[in-house]
Amino acid sequence: MAAPPKFLDYVLRYYAVEGVSKACLALQETYNLDVDLVLFAIWLGAVRQIVLSDENLTSADALVTTWRDQIIRPLRVIRRRLKATGYPFTHTDIEKLYRDVLGAEIFGEKIEIAVLEAHSANWPDHANIDFRDAISANLAKVIGYFGGTPEDAGPQIETLVNATQSI
Repeated sequence: MAAPPKFLDYVLRYYAVEGVSKACLALQETYNLDVDLVLFAIWLGAVRQIVLSDENLTSADALVTTWRDQIIRPLRVIRRRLKATGYPFTHTDIEKLYRDVLGAEIFGEKIEIAVLEAHSANWPDHANIDFRDAISANLAKVIGYFGGTPEDAGPQIETLVNATQSI
């Protein structure tokens, strides 16, 4: 039996599925949540059939909150400003800086992904739970944790659950 995909490998394949990035970004914009935590919740449900407990979600978020707030989000703000800017520099200079900041943001997210995977290494897998149910429960928990309701995020949840069948 093949080993289950590592979190980053899974994320790279999953995020390429049509509709996933749009659904994740909609959740990020609506609830100001951490997309890496959303992807973590999906991976735990899809690959390890883990339903997140309140304690597990809280501890995972506590582990990455400072990183997200002091590194990832500021890089995202800078990247977005560069994209929307009218600075008087040459276009190629701004494009290069934009790509460099985007690369730093993505690299920072990869670090967060590695931290989350390591944090969950000793959590027991639950092979007797349907992965779709585990993903739905995990997404509802993450969205609720960030102040949203699963009902309001229904279309995004449906897209994200269905996308797992494409990888």
